[in-house]
Amino acid sequence: MIDPKYAFLPGIAYDQPDIYETNDPPENNQFTDCTQEDEDSIEKVNVSATDAFNKFKDKYVSSKDVDFSDRISSKSKVGYNLCQWEYYSNGENEAPIQKYQRIQHEMQELRDQILTVQRNLKDNEDSKSVTDLVYQIECTGKELDSLNLDSLSETSITYLSNFQEVRFKELASQIEIFKHKNYIESSYPVKDINLQSQGPTKYGTLKYQMTYFPDKAKIQDLARISHLEKRLGYVENIIGISNDNTTKCSQILKSKGITKSIEKLMASACLLNSTQLDILENKVTSLIDKIDKVILKKTSIKQDSKHELIVEELYDLVKKSQNCSEILPQTIDRMLSLNGLHRKAAEFGNQLKDLENLQETINGTLINNKTLLEGIQKNFASNLEVMACDITSLNERIQKLKH
Repeated sequence: MIDPKYAFLPGIAYDQPDIYETNDPPENNQFTDCTQEDEDSIEKVNVSATDAFNKFKDKYVSSKDVDFSDRISSKSKVGYNLCQWEYYSNGENEAPIQKYQRIQHEMQELRDQILTVQRNLKDNEDSKSVTDLVYQIECTGKELDSLNLDSLSETSITYLSNFQEVRFKELASQIEIFKHKNYIESSYPVKDINLQSQGPTKYGTLKYQMTYFPDKAKIQDLARISHLEKRLGYVENIIGISNDNTTKCSQILKSKGITKSIEKLMASACLLNSTQLDILENKVTSLIDKIDKVILKKTSIKQDSKHELIVEELYDLVKKSQNCSEILPQTIDRMLSLNGLHRKAAEFGNQLKDLENLQETINGTLINNKTLLEGIQKNFASNLEVMACDITSLNERIQKLKH
């Protein structure tokens, strides 16, 4: 039933139901017909998730220095850098198989960079040094390939890739065997007293022994130093002993270091590719077309002389007011502050005028009061004299009546 206070309100439909429901079934019971289109133009590709995961495992995309913009610049447009091996930071332990893969990848990158530099060089001496370096890199690459790590079994590869984990598992298994052995020996004690008194070691302890050979350490240090000297000799043969070559190269290319200069040379070489030149030519032609359209629009539009004169006058005014534009905000702030001061001064002047008027009215009232006081004093004096005369006459009459 309707509440009686809402019974006769306008806008209420009494002849219609309050709840509206559809005859459709609920969404859970509704059947959605998902028809798949079978056409020759649509290609269906069946992709295996496991194969895709194994293909892209241990690979990543580097987005460092990525530039997909269409602007014209001296630098080459750089896309994503695809790498197969993950580089470890300083201080992290690297497995042998990972070290082998990293060195192999870096050798390939170094060979590609030196070949690009060799193509750009013109001097015979520099080209000879670069060819020597390429030969040395190829020799070291052959030495790496002679290791044949790819031909190893899966167990050996896992041992090389997870060297620390395998060693940890071996140590844990040895400790478990040692604990089990101690438990058996403690449950069945030895009766021979001489065997117990031979060694000072106790049950449940592990004994480690470390040996240091100073002669061997010195030989290893000398071998490392000689290896470093060889590498320095190779670098000096490539770059040169004097710093003139490097300084000239850095001054010409405006870069610090050999790697940055090589990167600049590679970028300039990439710009000279046919694809890049075609893209630049298309951009330049589009710019020329746009400039021609702008020039045609300017020539087609004929402005009136009055408008031109007004624009010139406005331009002259803007030029003249450029010097004052820097001072205008300060002057406006000062004018606003002066306006506030003037308002306060006007209010203060009005208040002073009101005070002067009050002072004049007070002075007038004081003068009037003074005159009134003088008249009252005179009246009091005359009245006192009359009262004194009356009192004396009364005293005389009283004395006469007494006698």
